[in-house]
Amino acid sequence: MTQLTPHFSLEEFVHSQTAARMGISNDLPIALKASAIRTCQGLERVRVLLNANAIHISSGYRCKPVNDAVGSKDSSQHLKAEAVDFTSPFATPRRIVEAIVNSDLDYDQVILEYDSWVHISFAERNRFQALIIDRFGTRGFK
Repeated sequence: MTQLTPHFSLEEFVHSQTAARMGISNDLPIALKASAIRTCQGLERVRVLLNANAIHISSGYRCKPVNDAVGSKDSSQHLKAEAVDFTSPFATPRRIVEAIVNSDLDYDQVILEYDSWVHISFAERNRFQALIIDRFGTRGFK
């Protein structure tokens, strides 16, 4: 196993059920390794913020064919290894987003998606954007 940070491995960062089902290689390009490490370092800070022993990544890096297969946009930060979708058994997705928004955590974007998981991204220049995406569309998180 290749650790990107103390609690997150390369294997879990690139794992994709969609890729496995469709026989798509979702290997991380070497040029994106620094972005993947930065993203996992951000996720380590989320782990500390939540006092959570476990964070489960459901989607980290996505190659273009995997990103297309899941119906995501070409502008997705998953393509650049800057984003992860995750849950934690220690807090609901809504509570996780609230904690992030109310903290001093340096993040680019945090999204409460369908009240089921959290999307968070870390970029070279962070926007501190908080959103909700659900059946009603996309709007600011309040």
